[in-house]
Amino acid sequence: MVTLQDNAHFVSDLQPLKDLICIILRLPTHNSIVELKHMALEITECLTPYMSLGSDDPLYQVLLEQLKSTDRGMILGGLRALGRISMKLANTNKLSNVPAETLENITRWLQLNDDDLMD
Repeated sequence: MVTLQDNAHFVSDLQPLKDLICIILRLPTHNSIVELKHMALEITECLTPYMSLGSDDPLYQVLLEQLKSTDRGMILGGLRALGRISMKLANTNKLSNVPAETLENITRWLQLNDDDLMD
């Protein structure tokens, strides 16, 4: 549903959906919900181009938390969602209050020879 641009633009303003994504991504790590978390991140990747998120926004904070994961898929999804914030909006969005440890990890990941990280 949200892979269509018009639908993604429409639902990006729905606060209950943002809350649901935050709840899903903050669920404890367990084998039975890994796929649910990945799907929530895929939905978020489609929505964030139409969102402007401040550093105090719960969705922004939960996306930063995904970068602390040991699951490569969660890290890549989190990076893609963060990188796409407000891409379709006229206003730019500054990614602020990113922890130094997260920036160091991103620097290390970029030094790897990994095509998915370079996209």
